[in-house]
Amino acid sequence: MTATDVNVDKLRAQELNVMSPAEREALDMEIHGVESRATVETPTMIDESLGRLYQELQQLLSHKPRLQPYLIHNPISQLGLRFLRTDFFHVTKAATRFCKFLELLDDYFGQDVLKCGYVTINDLGRQELKLLKEGSIQILTSRDRFGRRIIAWMGEAGKEYSVATKIRLYLYVFLVVSEDVKTQQKGLVELIWPSGH
Repeated sequence: MTATDVNVDKLRAQELNVMSPAEREALDMEIHGVESRATVETPTMIDESLGRLYQELQQLLSHKPRLQPYLIHNPISQLGLRFLRTDFFHVTKAATRFCKFLELLDDYFGQDVLKCGYVTINDLGRQELKLLKEGSIQILTSRDRFGRRIIAWMGEAGKEYSVATKIRLYLYVFLVVSEDVKTQQKGLVELIWPSGH
């Protein structure tokens, strides 16, 4: 299946159809910035969830030896908490998402970045830096009324660059934006303003 074969409306409808009416309403309220679905966190819950996440990751990564250096070299708490918040502290979903993220790091940045589990500006190549400096991707300094960070994609947003270059840059941008706890809990807003429209 290619990206052009995917019917986004059909995928969205399928996802909404498996949700209860209350879940759909809560999602709609969150999208419009009325109320958050973020889990109320306590230190005990965070510690227990991180412990369970570590166990899940050990199990998942036992079948993926290329990704195991991450667990050897890093405490799980910093990045793990981002994935737990993304999946509302559903540990299995968070572990699966975390594993896919590690695969992306390995595929697009290699083992050195995988070992540290983080992308810095020094890990970007000439093409990614050139695309970043063009300014078509902006992290705005303001937030929406709900407190969410805003990322703006303007113009062609790297149309002439390879997919790999854009993915490396997008990984970097999203890691930078997600350092903020409020963004981890409330999400972010993406504004896309293509040129010629």
